[in-house]
Amino acid sequence: MSDGRVEYEVRANDKHVNSDLDAANRKVEKGASKIGSAAKGIAVTVGKAIATMAAAAGAAALAFAVKGISIASDLAEVQNVIDVTFGNSADIVSGWSETATGAYGLAELSAKKYTGTMGAMLKSSGVATNQLSEMSTTIAGLAGDFASFYN
Repeated sequence: MSDGRVEYEVRANDKHVNSDLDAANRKVEKGASKIGSAAKGIAVTVGKAIATMAAAAGAAALAFAVKGISIASDLAEVQNVIDVTFGNSADIVSGWSETATGAYGLAELSAKKYTGTMGAMLKSSGVATNQLSEMSTTIAGLAGDFASFYN
């Protein structure tokens, strides 16, 4: 050893290393299996929840569409009553109905229904055509006020 180097030889007993590595590997596999089972359960639960929400959303959309068609049909029928009952004054009644929400708390459809009903009754009672729209809108407005007063 004239060059100043020191050499060592290290020997280890590795007879337990392989069995320890095998045991550690089994523990990791068992833990991964548990995690996989839990993840699968969570995925199934989330999938069912999403399917339930999608079905509910579809049913709500269908109900909304059906209600919208029904309201559109009602509005068309009521507009026909307005046109036939009031003739040339139908535009006055339609315009009044559009503003009835702010003035009387009546939705346009309700305002047209009330005004159309009043107009048909007054017309059949012999009220002059030139007074028909004014009397009908006044009575419908009073009905809205009255309904609002009593909730």
